[in-house]
Amino acid sequence: MKPATGRAVIAACAVLGVAAPNLVAQDLVVQGGEVRSVSGAPIPDGVVIVRDGRISAVGPRGSVRVPAGVEVLDATGLVVTPGFIDAGTSIARSGRGGGRGGRGQLIRSPDFRVTDLLGELRVPRAFGMEAGETTAHPWVMDGVTTVYVTPPASSLVAGFGAVVKLTGATLGETLAPAAALHVTLGDQLRFTFDTPTTRQGMVAALRQWLGTVRRAIDSGATTIRLGRPFSEVAGAAEVVHSVTPELRAVLAGEVPVRFRAQTPEDVLSAVRVAEEFGLRAVIEGGSGAHMVAEALARARVSVIVGPAMVGSGANRPETFARTPENAALLSRAGVSVALSTEAASGRSVAMEVAVARGHGLSQDAALRAVTLDAARILGVEDRVGSLDEGKDADLVLWSNDPVGTWAEARIVVVGGRVVFRR
Repeated sequence: MKPATGRAVIAACAVLGVAAPNLVAQDLVVQGGEVRSVSGAPIPDGVVIVRDGRISAVGPRGSVRVPAGVEVLDATGLVVTPGFIDAGTSIARSGRGGGRGGRGQLIRSPDFRVTDLLGELRVPRAFGMEAGETTAHPWVMDGVTTVYVTPPASSLVAGFGAVVKLTGATLGETLAPAAALHVTLGDQLRFTFDTPTTRQGMVAALRQWLGTVRRAIDSGATTIRLGRPFSEVAGAAEVVHSVTPELRAVLAGEVPVRFRAQTPEDVLSAVRVAEEFGLRAVIEGGSGAHMVAEALARARVSVIVGPAMVGSGANRPETFARTPENAALLSRAGVSVALSTEAASGRSVAMEVAVARGHGLSQDAALRAVTLDAARILGVEDRVGSLDEGKDADLVLWSNDPVGTWAEARIVVVGGRVVFRR
């Protein structure tokens, strides 16, 4: 039997609904149009050279040698940017088995990774006029090529989230399988567990757990034994957790902790806990973060803002400070921000960019919030987030400026492979 060609592999993957492997990454030239690398000034008539799925050169037309015999994507009249990054999605919460890994425990086992659920998931089908014409994820059709996947937020400590590519009809390559440890503060836990019953009690339980972990690491122990309140029912057997390498990295400040916190008080509690234990904190949600922006800037804590779209959790008491100006107010105070949808389907983060820009976030900061700043906060800036030599060839050819104006993603490239053409 003859070996399959690259084109045949792509076709087979489309039929099976899986992402095509890296071996079929194309060599491409994107030529013409305005190239916005994000890391540097815009190039009015730019060229991007792609080899083996990576960017090999970027520059003005005439200054970059264009190789012969490769596909040329004509970007004349278009805007070229890195693929957008959604810094917080709930994709894992929509899959079968979403309750595995310790649902019902105040402290989920820290060896739980959201990647344990990803094999069970399928992304939404395309919709509208193009539903029968593409297998691309609907968000890819809006220029989104990378997402952060949060674990189910049903525990005080919820396990590790992951950074994943979007490509084809399923999730693609995992860039960071344990990108951050998740901690949830606020009303959701008080309504889920019978103890602790107050916000202060939740923070005290978190501090108790972190202290136990710290002592275990310092003593060289390989397991942690926890009693009440970590055993949900009085008299239940002790909860035993492993001291994993990822958990050691968290306590060493090498892997961030994403604190889901909405009220200004919860945000400040997260900052204080992080400072006490030497953690690298990132705030997720942060409806009231703008009210304590100066404290966040001093502590150099980044915020994953979103969603700003009206109606998403807007009636919950703890989101009383929600405003579409959140990202702008934080950015002006010197806080690094990224944008998210916190969704599993529906509107893409491209909508969040338009809302943030329309409510005061600067043009440059808005683009960075879904590209380079998002990549830095997620710890994957060496792979994605800007159009620089050596990075993954994830890029979008837009009909217009994608920040603050209506724009259509005409061509989307992921890892050097064209995954969508409009």
